[in-house]
Amino acid sequence: MLKLASLMTLKVTPYRVLLSCIVLLSFITESSAQSVRNSLDFDGTNDRVVIPDNNALDMTTTYTLEAWVYPTRFNGGAGIISKWVSNDGRGYLLRLQGNAGGSSDGGVVFDERVTASGTLTLNTWSHIAAVNDNGTRRLYINGTQVTLSGSSTFTPQVNTDPIHIGQDFNASNRMFQGKIDEVRIWNVARSQADIQASYQRLLTVPQTGLVGYYRFNQGTASGTNTGQTTLTNIGSTSGINGTLDNFALTGSNSNWVEGPAFMADLTSTTASSITATGATAGGTVNDDGGSVLTARGVVWGTTANPTVSLSTKTTDGTGTGAFTSTMTGLSPNTTYYYRAYATNS
Repeated sequence: MLKLASLMTLKVTPYRVLLSCIVLLSFITESSAQSVRNSLDFDGTNDRVVIPDNNALDMTTTYTLEAWVYPTRFNGGAGIISKWVSNDGRGYLLRLQGNAGGSSDGGVVFDERVTASGTLTLNTWSHIAAVNDNGTRRLYINGTQVTLSGSSTFTPQVNTDPIHIGQDFNASNRMFQGKIDEVRIWNVARSQADIQASYQRLLTVPQTGLVGYYRFNQGTASGTNTGQTTLTNIGSTSGINGTLDNFALTGSNSNWVEGPAFMADLTSTTASSITATGATAGGTVNDDGGSVLTARGVVWGTTANPTVSLSTKTTDGTGTGAFTSTMTGLSPNTTYYYRAYATNS
């Protein structure tokens, strides 16, 4: 996956240099120390994560639910995030379409509104963001809004139910089969721009309204994890860690496994040592996005938003950390746009 950093400009003259910095993306994830990217594999039979009830989770009119999902089987009614566990619970819910015990067509249900069939694809990572904005429901797949249909008047209620991840209601025939990662529970209605800016990145904490944030980064992917039975919350609310229920915690199924790769996080540095035909720049890769960085450097051109398809770029090693790049072959009295880039596998 390719990541391009903030856009920079420079103008080279024989006598002087104009420099300016235009920050296109100011959201920065955390340092490269957090490079583990795990998820949980659910067996579709009885695996689930149970998050205890808390007043902070009793949201009824305004909230956002987010998760990365990788279904390996479309079980009808399979839960992703559900606070409707008991008969009278009637909390918010995010699950697969279809009747319990049957199959799903790849649609998604959010608070009894449903998307079209084929919204999700088997054996493919997808990000879901479900937003309740004071009663108006919106759902986004990988940052793109999809249509919700249905005339349901369902309004979530305050209840004492726990949240189940991987199971809807409390039914053995509503179990999710596949992988789930990066569950985020907000007490605010996130905008599409907010979702698009952050769904492929780790979040720094605290974040306004981020009640529950579960990164799923415990354990060793596909290793022996019998002691790793807690899903840690780093959101703003204490006391709502999740408890793993019925997981085997060994091997490549029903266990902590490899998660999706996120975009590498990097920033550009201001150009220096500028001459009539060259300059020094570079960048810092703060996070590799969870997979090996295969290249990093600086790319430049005479039009805005240069991409790595240009031949005018450097290659300056791999991995995280700071790097320095030397731009050559510049022409006097010309404005150049440049930025750092990093590519991960």
